[in-house]
Amino acid sequence: MKSPHHNRWHPAIEPALRTSPGRVVTLHVPDGASGQVTADAIRAGKRDIDLDKVHPLVGPIYVEGVRPGDVLEVEILRIGTHDFGWTGIFPMSGGLLSDMVEESVLAGWDLSTTGARTELLPGIEVPRRPNVGVVGVAPSLELLDVIAEREDRLSKEGGWIQRPSPGGALPDSEPSASKGLRTLAAREIGGNLDIPELGEGCTVLLPVHVDGALFSLGDVHFSQGDGECFGTGIETSAEIDVRFHVRQDPTWKAPFPALISKRKLQANERITTTGLSLDAYQDVGIALREAVSSMIEYLKAEQGLSLLQAQLLISVCASLSVSVVNNPPSPVVTASLPLELFRPS
Repeated sequence: MKSPHHNRWHPAIEPALRTSPGRVVTLHVPDGASGQVTADAIRAGKRDIDLDKVHPLVGPIYVEGVRPGDVLEVEILRIGTHDFGWTGIFPMSGGLLSDMVEESVLAGWDLSTTGARTELLPGIEVPRRPNVGVVGVAPSLELLDVIAEREDRLSKEGGWIQRPSPGGALPDSEPSASKGLRTLAAREIGGNLDIPELGEGCTVLLPVHVDGALFSLGDVHFSQGDGECFGTGIETSAEIDVRFHVRQDPTWKAPFPALISKRKLQANERITTTGLSLDAYQDVGIALREAVSSMIEYLKAEQGLSLLQAQLLISVCASLSVSVVNNPPSPVVTASLPLELFRPS
């Protein structure tokens, strides 16, 4: 049987599972460092991780009847986190705030109760708010080439980017080992979005580039702050229930993933669009513009608003968040609106 885990994005990676729209699938997800960090390792003084081995993703999952041009809907129904978690703070993370970090640390967390506790923060309990860091679909070969050329240019211009490399690759077969995209970044296909709202009750909307979508997920957090500013959230392993649907011939298809979710501790559902700075290294301004532009297109296509009406509504009701600053080459910015605005009172 094929291993259910991989840590590269490439359309040649064989599906680990096939399923149909409407079925509930339970996924057993390792922690984001593939078991490198344990309580014993932290007690022994471990302070870093091998980035070549991060993000063992569950998948790819082939969803029957899904074709390029469709939008894949993925419902996150349940996230059952385990009892141990860890957080890494790393001075050389390559992020926008990495120069502020003076030393590396790995903190272990007890997750056996309703909150998270660590010896490094005595008297503090972090509430449980699980989310999935990495969700995505496989790129087509054409899109793979576009992304590889773009990231090669940004790297040559001085940006810190994980480039394709066979070291630590899962699977270790070619061409994915040497040509597959690394999982640290967010891209058109999804990837390492690290959006706190991407948790239980959330539906992710992903543009599809290959037959079956070849969906994967991983990098589960017990809790994660906006920006994940200096390293990681509370990384842990989990069991996750998901259900797939497909939008064929969609009236609106965002260039980047979008979410329908419950915002943080609020009860109201929200539509959330994402923005990246694909052609400029770590440019928050471009990512913000892309997130807002995508929200405008949603309001025009799905809610029938004019450009002026969309801008008016966004100005008075939208929430903007910087979800990722530490996963080069692009930050992730989100724009969200409550869906109750569009329901008859």
